Amino acid sequence: MRGFAPAMGRRLACFVSRHEQMSLSIVPLDLRQLKSLEVDGLHLDGTQVAIGALPPRFILEGAVGALHEGKPSVWFSPYAFIDNRLDQVVGTGGFKGSPVDRRVEIGYGVAEELRGNGLATAAVRELVRVAFLDPVVVEVYAETSTDNVASRRVVEKAGFRHLGRRRTDADGTVDQWLISK
Repeated sequence: MRGFAPAMGRRLACFVSRHEQMSLSIVPLDLRQLKSLEVDGLHLDGTQVAIGALPPRFILEGAVGALHEGKPSVWFSPYAFIDNRLDQVVGTGGFKGSPVDRRVEIGYGVAEELRGNGLATAAVRELVRVAFLDPVVVEVYAETSTDNVASRRVVEKAGFRHLGRRRTDADGTVDQWLISK
């Protein structure tokens, strides 16, 4: 088990939980739940972090706040995507809150320089696996920008079906995706 070294900011815990290795993909990818959240940065002991692989500051701040409120870490802590071939954090993702009506929403991102290698697809599949470990969850939902063809391919390859489109204030028109147990 590896821990996150402290950086500047509010520290919540000193460890990460390691999930079993990805088995649905040829990409040897692990998800590690970030439980040592620093608003000003994260560092994984002994593992390199690709530029652009960490979540944006607002994600960290939201996770810190949710965890301070006692919300469940599985749904509110980001997950680091670790490429075991490189021993490198290649991206992050997670859930956008607790399940509602037996559905949970995911979000994800991979460092730009490492895109196009199946990492995001492997990570999304693993997020779906983690979600379905909870017996309450029967559906996983995702939204992609209508002009983000790569992200569309990620959810398609991970087994999501297209539900349609909707307009949002923050992101404009987005495609809606769903996978069921």
